Amino acid sequence: MDWGTDYVLLGGDADAIVEDDNIVPLRGLFADEDGLPLNVGSLDHEEDDIPSDVYYACLDGNFNYDCDMHFGEAKNFNDADEEIDEADLYAEVWVGRACADSAEEISNFVKKTLWYEETNDLYFSEILFIGEYLGFPGVSEYGGNYKDHTEEVVDIPDIFNISKIYDRDETWYADFMITHLSETSYHLINHDGHGMNDYMLKTSGENIRLLTNEKPFFIYSHSCLTGSFDNYNCWYGYQTHDCIAEILTCEIPYGAFACILNARYGLGSEDSVESPSGAYDESFYEALFEENIRELGGANHYSKQDNVWRIDENGMRWCYYQTNLFGDPELGIKDPANISPDVPDRPSGPTTGKPDVEYTYTTRTIDPNGGQVYYWFDWGDDTNGEWIGPYESGEEASAKHIWDEKGSYQIKVKAKNTAEIQSGWSEPLPISMPKNRALFDNLLLRLLEKFLHGFPLLSSLLEV
Repeated sequence: MDWGTDYVLLGGDADAIVEDDNIVPLRGLFADEDGLPLNVGSLDHEEDDIPSDVYYACLDGNFNYDCDMHFGEAKNFNDADEEIDEADLYAEVWVGRACADSAEEISNFVKKTLWYEETNDLYFSEILFIGEYLGFPGVSEYGGNYKDHTEEVVDIPDIFNISKIYDRDETWYADFMITHLSETSYHLINHDGHGMNDYMLKTSGENIRLLTNEKPFFIYSHSCLTGSFDNYNCWYGYQTHDCIAEILTCEIPYGAFACILNARYGLGSEDSVESPSGAYDESFYEALFEENIRELGGANHYSKQDNVWRIDENGMRWCYYQTNLFGDPELGIKDPANISPDVPDRPSGPTTGKPDVEYTYTTRTIDPNGGQVYYWFDWGDDTNGEWIGPYESGEEASAKHIWDEKGSYQIKVKAKNTAEIQSGWSEPLPISMPKNRALFDNLLLRLLEKFLHGFPLLSSLLEV
C-alpha cells in the first residue's frame, strides 16, 4: 500500500517506566561494539537493544528474521540464517519524533517549529562548534580535534560564520555555556563532549532548563545517552525524569527547535579523529551543505545510508541505530543566502473611494541584510502590476492606482531584495469603490424631473 507519505512525525513520548507517558512505544534494535571509548569506563564489549526510530522509517524489511527477542541483528547474530542481515537499512519515509506528553510540551514544540519555519533572520549564518575535554589517548583527547576534522572534510559554504568553543584552547564551564547560548544566537550547533540522559554541555538537565535564547537552535551532538528517550541511565537504569533531547525540544519554550542526539553511548576512537559517531555527524552536514538535502529527516537518513557500506565495521551499526531526530522531519534548515525581506506592512491608504480617481497607498518592510528592496502591489483588479523601487530597507514606499469600475477590492503587497528573493504577501487591505458620483447625480436629476412632471403647479413656481 502506497499512501504517498514522505515524512512521519511520531507525536509522543516513550518512557520505559511511566506507563501513561509511553505514548508512541520505541523499538529497540540490537547492536554491539568492541573496545571503543565510552563514558562508563573501559568496556571491552558492549551490546544493547538501542531505542531507534529507524524501525518506523524502513518499512519493507523484516527486522526479526529469526523471531527471537532481538530486532535488527547483524548476520552473525541471526540464528536462523547467518547470511541474512535482519535490518532494513534504507528508509521509505523520513522520520522524526516529538517526545511530548502534555499540552504544554506540545505547545512548546509546535511554537518553536512554526517560528523557525516562518522566520527570516541573519542568525541563520551562525554556526557554533563545541569541543570538550574527552580524556582519550593522543589526538582523541579533545573534542575540538574531532570538530577540526569535521571542518576539513565538510564543505561548509563561506556564507556561514563558524565560532568555536574548545577546551583544547581554553577551558570553559557550565555557567558560561548556559549564559552564552542564552545571549548569543546560533543557528546550528555541533557538539562533541560527554553526556548522560540528564547531562550535557558540562551541566545538568535542570540547568539546561534555564536557557532563555529567543531564537531556537539545532544541535547535533556525540554525547552519550542525551537522546535516550526511554530515559535510560547507564548507572541507575530507567529514570522517571526525561532526557536532554526532550528538555531542549519540548519541555522549555527556548533551547532547540530540533536536535539529533544519541539514544545510547556515543562512540569515539583512540588516537584518531576517525570515529563511528563522527562518520554519521559528517555525513549529516554533507547532506545539508553538499547534497542540498535541507529537510532534517532526509539529512538524518542520508547520513545513515551514506554509511551503509561500512555497517559491519565496529560501532557503525550501533551509531546508525541510535542517532534519532527529535524534531519535524519535513522542517528544512534555512539557507542564509535565501533570506528574504520581511513581509511588508499592510498597505495604508483610503478604504473607500470613487472609480476614475487616483489614490495613493504606502507600505514598508525591513531587509534583514540591510539592502535595498522593491515592491509589487496587487490591486485586486485586472491590471498588471510591476516592481517599483528600489527603496532603502525601512523606507516608506508609495504607489498610485485608479480603479475603473465600482466594486470591492483587496490590496496586498510583497517585496523582493536585490538578489531577487521575494517575501510573502502582506495582509490585504479591503477597499470599496461605490458608484461614480456623476452617475448618481444624473439618476437623482431624472427622478426629480419625473416628480415635477406630476405636479405642474410646483414646476411653474420653480421656474419663476
